[in-house]
Amino acid sequence: MNIGMFNLGNAIGARFGGYVISAGLGDSSPNLAGGPLAFGALMVDPLIRLPSKKSLSGQRHPVIEQVC
Repeated sequence: MNIGMFNLGNAIGARFGGYVISAGLGDSSPNLAGGPLAFGALMVDPLIRLPSKKSLSGQRHPVIEQVC
């Protein structure tokens, strides 16, 4: 993950916070909108961390083996 993802999450959270305030739910309503957003992020995180089939972790490094 990089800083761009954190910036995107911050922008999405601000947008949803603005929606619930403009809906007339009060100034503390962004807390109610932030809970489900954080829960959704926690559910997506393990999917992002799954190893991909293109992982290089199992491959040998022939150049390093020739030097050693």
